[in-house]
Amino acid sequence: MFQKIFYSNNPLQFWIVILFGIFGLFISLMYAEQDVAIRCSIFPEWWSHFSINPIAGVLFSYLSLFLTTFALMSISKEFGDVLGILLPSVVLTLFFNLLTPTFLSINSIVILPAFIFIIKLLVNIYETQRVFSELFYMGFISGVASMIDVEFIAILFIVVIGIIVLRPFYFKEYLVLLISFILPYIILDAVIFFFFDIHVLGVFDLNIATYKFDLTAFLSSLYPMVVFFIFSIFIYNRILNNKVELKKIKSRKIFVWINISILLLWMWIILTSNMLLIYLLALMLAVSFSVVMITLPKKIHAKLLLITLFILNIIIFVVL
Repeated sequence: MFQKIFYSNNPLQFWIVILFGIFGLFISLMYAEQDVAIRCSIFPEWWSHFSINPIAGVLFSYLSLFLTTFALMSISKEFGDVLGILLPSVVLTLFFNLLTPTFLSINSIVILPAFIFIIKLLVNIYETQRVFSELFYMGFISGVASMIDVEFIAILFIVVIGIIVLRPFYFKEYLVLLISFILPYIILDAVIFFFFDIHVLGVFDLNIATYKFDLTAFLSSLYPMVVFFIFSIFIYNRILNNKVELKKIKSRKIFVWINISILLLWMWIILTSNMLLIYLLALMLAVSFSVVMITLPKKIHAKLLLITLFILNIIIFVVL
């Protein structure tokens, strides 16, 4: 089974990811007690908060996870010289299992499939001369994400870092990205002004945009946060010691971009004390951690790390 996870390029082995996901789904359903809140920054406060049944929230979250992990396999091919396509999806699922019982945010999870699409577009622009259409899609999706929650403006900065790392500097490309990011707001402003005779800033809920630190939510999520931080330290220790080797230049640049993005997301989370970006961090960390695991000199260490991650999934029963 380890051979399938680490080295398989057969998408039919996706049943392994589903197996780990069902395990996490079972854990999350056991502790699903409170309604799951859904909010949107661009709506007035009186209709910006919705809640759904906790069981429905968990089921929707894992449906989104399976969609994300399946799409992630196409990105894993970019590291095909060292990595099987299943490993990042398995690691993401195990990270997801750690997070969901203690912190469930539909806003954060619904962004994951769209973020995978952005990563796929970024991967494609490395060897493409004219990338205006790709940049338009990335900017537009980032703008829509920021409408859902202002914290997701971090996606725009991640895209900008990706362009800087993967491409030479062309001013027009950054201009297209900025215009496409603003475009959803222009469209929404026109619709709101037509029906209600007010502009979009007039309905923007500043109370939602201004995050208030929730000590209870932070403490309940402290366990997966510490686990994520330990794995991040492990990754950066390997990078600083030049132990990670990728043969393709494209793969190396993508790997550099992923790790800069992880650092940016950690800074954003620490400075704002906001957990909403934690699922994006899990996605980026899953890819980076998988690459580091596969390049360890002794393969038994990589297998032990994966086993450790699975054991942490079991320990969460005790922690909760």
